[in-house]
Amino acid sequence: MINYDLLKTVITYPLILGVLVVVHEWGHFIVARIFKIRVDEFSIGFGPRAFRIGKIGDTEYNIRWIPLGGYVKIAGMEPDEEPLLHARDKAKQLLNREEEEAAEAISKTPLFAENLPNVDETPEQRLEDAVDGFYSKPLWQRSLVIFAGPFMSFVLGYVLLCSMGSVFGLPQADNSIDHVNPNSVAAKIGLRAHDRIIKIDNTSIANGDQMVDIIHASANKELALTVERGSRILIITGTPAVQPGSGTTEPIFGFAPAIVYIHESFIASVKDGTEITEKLFSLIGQLVARHNFTELRHNIGGPTFIAETTYQAVKQGPASVVFLAAQLTISLAIFNLVPIPVLDGGHLLLFAVEGIRRGRRLTMAQQQQFMLAGLAIIGLLFVAIMINDLTRFIHH
Repeated sequence: MINYDLLKTVITYPLILGVLVVVHEWGHFIVARIFKIRVDEFSIGFGPRAFRIGKIGDTEYNIRWIPLGGYVKIAGMEPDEEPLLHARDKAKQLLNREEEEAAEAISKTPLFAENLPNVDETPEQRLEDAVDGFYSKPLWQRSLVIFAGPFMSFVLGYVLLCSMGSVFGLPQADNSIDHVNPNSVAAKIGLRAHDRIIKIDNTSIANGDQMVDIIHASANKELALTVERGSRILIITGTPAVQPGSGTTEPIFGFAPAIVYIHESFIASVKDGTEITEKLFSLIGQLVARHNFTELRHNIGGPTFIAETTYQAVKQGPASVVFLAAQLTISLAIFNLVPIPVLDGGHLLLFAVEGIRRGRRLTMAQQQQFMLAGLAIIGLLFVAIMINDLTRFIHH
């Protein structure tokens, strides 16, 4: 039997990532063009080129085989190519591969490929880079080009959230149960999917947020749940508890509330979308500020985790897919502003140093060390996230 949800996920997953990346890179691209900086290539995906869409002006548009990213190749982005070439050679040694194989592998590596200089450029082309290239422009223009990528990612997420209420309806937690986690308190006391909790102790429950707030505020307190199950009314008692690996330090029963979508006017949708955006930033800030490794590990993930989340969103419908896309693109904006070399935040950090030094850039050796540090950090993050994804998959 065909699993249509899985089939739709296979289509939706690269589509979401593709849209997110295109919008992010379009931010870099359009601001570069506004400042008359030449853009040599706009690619969707990484790895070998699948096909060439065409060329408009100086920019070549390509689709590449690995649909998990993309990049714009801005002319003269690295006018001193030696630091990157040294970094590439160092990476070859670390990879311990044959020369040609290593060069091919590194040139296809996301984030590195975007910044890799073109060793086939002629002296005439390099002179052209100097004329209309990235570093021919003032510091403030270069900073805006880099900042435009994360900014457009944020704008996309904000627009999606502000339009959801009027188009699909905004998601709200219901006071019914979507599913019960195995081995949880909820499972042990006999709660089931589709149960509706209409009262906790003597408090009538109107929605899921009210239900969750009461449960979270009831550590070590036995609660009497009035449950509507079909045509029957049941009284089920239990004590919410903190559950390791749940992603929260608050007491819970261990069930997921059902999500319902409430349609509203456009003005109300914009207001609620703004509030949701503020809450997302607040939650991310709290997650980082608490320095809780277990909670942080539960809430971050790589391609596997995103694919699993996409599958769950697809099962719930288009509104959940749009909401997921909004969350992902805002997360992408924030992550890209982290001051790690190779990321947009790393470039902005270099520009800040340049500004402090009154226009003097780092030496080639310093740039090489900066780039190698960035590659090491990104590599460690990638490995840690993949291990986290694998651990989560095994436990489920």
